[in-house]
Amino acid sequence: MSMSQSMLQLLLGSDAAVRRLLRYGAVGLALYAVSLSQLWFQAAAGSAPLRAMSLFAIILLGLTMLLMVRIDARRFPAQEEFVHFVLAATMLVAVG
Repeated sequence: MSMSQSMLQLLLGSDAAVRRLLRYGAVGLALYAVSLSQLWFQAAAGSAPLRAMSLFAIILLGLTMLLMVRIDARRFPAQEEFVHFVLAATMLVAVG
């Protein structure tokens, strides 16, 4: 095992459940960052450009999730990705 692999395993753990939990935390943090940046953008520019940006983000998110379901359906089950999409899209619409 190389040094980089051992450091990665030390930081992320060797248990698959822990890595999955960290991945969900990272995705949640990214969604919060997108939401906060949209709030800042709305305060600076008004609401019209924000709606377009929210729609663009929702479309890209949906296409990415659809692609991942098509590429690796075992790791990204369609029902779970649909629930994640609805949650993320709802958050983006609520912010916008």
